[in-house]
Amino acid sequence: MIKKMQDERLKHRNLKHISMVFFIQTVGILAIIIYDGVTKGIDAALSSPVWFVFSISMVVLSLLNLSITIDTYENIMRRPGPYYRIVLLAVCIGLLFGLAGKFLPGGSIRGGLIVGSVGFICFLAVFSYGYYLKKKRYDEHKE
Repeated sequence: MIKKMQDERLKHRNLKHISMVFFIQTVGILAIIIYDGVTKGIDAALSSPVWFVFSISMVVLSLLNLSITIDTYENIMRRPGPYYRIVLLAVCIGLLFGLAGKFLPGGSIRGGLIVGSVGFICFLAVFSYGYYLKKKRYDEHKE
């Protein structure tokens, strides 16, 4: 029988290769979006499926890096604050976005409500995920 070898150096090199390919793909996608924006206009570039793929990949990358950031920069000895602060912060951000959507040129009450609601939901989701990770790390360290 052949025994599979596990080498940390090879795993690390493989991760470097994957990150390089991801970087090249991201630059390529950005180049396509910029080209579409210059030749067809910004509306065509933002309505392109390539823009959607770029947006989704950046959101996923950011969420995956959030756990690394919390492990790196947060003090896991300190208990996370109450959750209602996160909800209040997301409400404030949603209100700011909503007011900007209403009072900026071309804005309306309906547009402000939509922009504010989307801002609230997005920030609440990200902050809740960060809170969950902090609480999980704190509970793991406490045990």
